[in-house]
Amino acid sequence: MIKQIVKVIIFTIAITYLALHFQWLEFYKGYSYSEENLLFSIIFLLAWLLFSFYWGMIQEKKYLRFISIYWGIGIIACLIICIFANTQSFLFPFYIWYGGPLYGFRYAILMLCGISIDRTILMLITLPLGIVSCFTGYWLGCCSVKKISMQLKKIILIGTILISSLFVYIYFN
Repeated sequence: MIKQIVKVIIFTIAITYLALHFQWLEFYKGYSYSEENLLFSIIFLLAWLLFSFYWGMIQEKKYLRFISIYWGIGIIACLIICIFANTQSFLFPFYIWYGGPLYGFRYAILMLCGISIDRTILMLITLPLGIVSCFTGYWLGCCSVKKISMQLKKIILIGTILISSLFVYIYFN
């Protein structure tokens, strides 16, 4: 049980830190964004999807509770920040932690719609993508439990590690 919790916490911290690291300069400036930011945001969501797929295959119900609370805290913090017009400075760590990894979608919105939006509104729009990717991965994992062999489960876990390693590789190069 504790081993599973440690895995989830380490993954959460590692993938969020790496996504923040690669997008920090643009996120901090607030006006700069590029295709690379979009790529890192997509990789971030794919990593969550694969990680959730793994937990769905082993049908760990506590993981569902974790992702509901984890992404729920982000959405509630974002709503409070939006309602109080960015005056709640104690919520800014949540703003950075949850908004930074998905900052690349600002580029996609600009390219698709031709509009530039505020970072808090972007966070409000993109945070549900995190919880949707987690629930989708978990659901797909649950659906495929009977169809997937143990060897394929290991390959999926390795795929999640490889996506995370991609961040590390790019970081050091």
